[in-house]
Amino acid sequence: MDADQQSNAAPDAQLIRVERGHLDADELAALTAVLLARAAAVGA
Repeated sequence: MDADQQSNAAPDAQLIRVERGHLDADELAALTAVLLARAAAVGA
């Protein structure tokens, strides 16, 4: 995405970008924490 597309795109704090690859244990833990926090916020 170039600078023009970024400036025209609506900011969306709900998005998470996932790329292919192998997760380390600490990366998986961080992703799990973010997803659980978002799920708890939606349910609250």
